[in-house]
Amino acid sequence: MRIRSNVKISRLGVTGDEFFINRHVGLVDGLRDNLPIVDLIPTGTHFRTTLRGRMRSAVIQLLYRRRGDGGRWLTLLLKTPDAFTNLSIEAESIVRAQPQIPDHILHLHAMYAPFTPGSSPLIPYSLITDYTGAQCRNWPLWLPPDERVRSEWLDCQRIAYENATNIFTFSKVVRQSIVEDYGISPEKVYAVGSAGNICSLFDGEKQFGTKKLLVNASDWTRKGGDVALDAFRIVRARIPHARLMVIGCATRDPEPGVVYLGTVTRAEMDSLFAEADLVLSPSRCDPFPAFVLEGMNFGVPAIVSDRDGMPEMIGYDTCGLTVPLSADAFASAMLNLLSDDAELRRKSDAARRQIRNKYNWPHISYTIAEILQQT
Repeated sequence: MRIRSNVKISRLGVTGDEFFINRHVGLVDGLRDNLPIVDLIPTGTHFRTTLRGRMRSAVIQLLYRRRGDGGRWLTLLLKTPDAFTNLSIEAESIVRAQPQIPDHILHLHAMYAPFTPGSSPLIPYSLITDYTGAQCRNWPLWLPPDERVRSEWLDCQRIAYENATNIFTFSKVVRQSIVEDYGISPEKVYAVGSAGNICSLFDGEKQFGTKKLLVNASDWTRKGGDVALDAFRIVRARIPHARLMVIGCATRDPEPGVVYLGTVTRAEMDSLFAEADLVLSPSRCDPFPAFVLEGMNFGVPAIVSDRDGMPEMIGYDTCGLTVPLSADAFASAMLNLLSDDAELRRKSDAARRQIRNKYNWPHISYTIAEILQQT
């Protein structure tokens, strides 16, 4: 589907860290199907290209890796008012240096803005994001430990939201946070969803019966690797041939029925989804996990914790089950679904419909492009 040709935006610029741009190829391709010209404008290079930025990055990484907290350094490096301002100023300079200035900017995530905070934007911009700084209270390690720094950083986000023409969110809970935590008018905030790394819809037939359970434990504690493991022990006592397939983390202590796969390729991931009976996401905090969406594309029902956007992803139990974050609750849900082939099949079919009708990039990008053209 393509928007009618009487467009207001003839050239859209997509800004953000190159990492984020690469993760949203499907969104960009979809926008290009609906708008005349879409330019990719990578930003966010301050801590890689400036001497001051590189020195600060190196010092913080060294300190926190020595303390065994390798991920914490990113919070201290990026989630400060100075970092927000420096990255925003750099982004504006990159936009200004383009051979042809876009009519509108779509900026990926809100770690900084595409224009200097507090100034009038050179051109209108919109944001798309999966989480807010305020929501990081759900996982305090994502928040600056200093209260003053935290408050000033959140205020930078508020200004970026206020100056944005539109804000697109992955989930309704993020939309709610932007409205309630930052005081932003709900009329300009839209929950549009995400499609993760789904490049094409799976059209094969989903088979069940392997009793393989798939979990992404790339961030072991936050993603609830311990909960999945404890729940699996309960399940395996009832279903001895069950297998827990763990991706994204190093091998831990050997345990019967548990297979640690580490980092897997795209092809290997697709094979795992094709073989899995269930996807597990017992996360303590996970904004809108692409892993769950990709499993749904293959017709794998998901059991998720009642946190963040996960219940919304699975259609509030239409495509799986939402349970409290405990091993007993996850084990009970796993046993219930594994013992009910008809219900497993119903949820599988619903998961594929959810992806086909809602969580796919052509649909999402069309919705975004249509809103952009109306504002």
